[in-house]
Amino acid sequence: FFLHLLPALHIMSDKPRINVVQIDGLVLLKIINHCRDNASEAVTGQLLGLDVDGSLEVTHSYPIPSASGDEDEGDSGSVAYQIEMLKQLRSVNVDSNTVGWYQSAHLGNFLSTTFIEAQYTHQKQIPSSVVFVYDPFQTTKGRLVLKAYRLTDAFMSFYEKTKQNPQKLESKYDVEASEVLDELPIKVHNSHLIHGFLYELREDKAMSCDFDRLSLSSAPFLEKHLFSISNGLDDYANEQSRYQNYNRQVSRQKLLQSQHVQRRNQENESRASSGKDPLPEEDYNKNPLWKPIPKPSKLESLLISNQINEFAGHITTVSTQAINKMYVVEALHK
Repeated sequence: FFLHLLPALHIMSDKPRINVVQIDGLVLLKIINHCRDNASEAVTGQLLGLDVDGSLEVTHSYPIPSASGDEDEGDSGSVAYQIEMLKQLRSVNVDSNTVGWYQSAHLGNFLSTTFIEAQYTHQKQIPSSVVFVYDPFQTTKGRLVLKAYRLTDAFMSFYEKTKQNPQKLESKYDVEASEVLDELPIKVHNSHLIHGFLYELREDKAMSCDFDRLSLSSAPFLEKHLFSISNGLDDYANEQSRYQNYNRQVSRQKLLQSQHVQRRNQENESRASSGKDPLPEEDYNKNPLWKPIPKPSKLESLLISNQINEFAGHITTVSTQAINKMYVVEALHK
């Protein structure tokens, strides 16, 4: 994976906050082709470009080969591939500054601990970096599903504390599920030559149109998203059960600790009344009753909640478009 390469990349700091992402049309097509050609698996790639006055300009990208075989050998091979790729791009005067990465998604499902770790590492090393999430399965019938995300400052602080001390999180670092990701607007930029070519295509009367974008069918997407939300709610209920089980274990441990201390005090009182020496001081660190119980990670419930919110947003978008199309059809039939 490309995280090993980040410390060696050009690090851009003290830059204005990124408010919009501009991507070249050619780069967008390269991302689409890479994700469509490998639709059966999640693929990733690097984004290259510049950040100028709060706008991140993505001018080039290249895919990262999928790891195969031994994991360590795959990581070392991926790093060598990226270093060689950056050298070759620099030799032909192509922007070789890393500004983020992209990943394919399956029907809006992309959030995971690996995704968070990758973007966290990028933003720590390259503060202006973003991640593109492209969904080849939903990009149909005239609808492009491409989004740009960044981790929020609140979540960056929370995740940093989680990495430093997973078992002890202060309440001031708690974040809501809606505070995990920031979505940035995307603008597609094309050169004047491409604009001229597109104008010629539009004027070509021989071009045929299959009217895909006028399709009224949205049931398959709605059904799959509702199924995904149902699975997400089950996962969230499992996380709640884990946390409730943790609270019960902590309560039971405290009760046993209290009973143990009470028995020692009673024993000392009995020994004192008999004229005997009290029991020696006990090292509670060696007592299994004082062994800390691992606390469930809050990260999983945050990611599940955020992913459910993403699915709900997709359902809203698809439903709104379907209703609008029905109104258009109704007006045409009058």
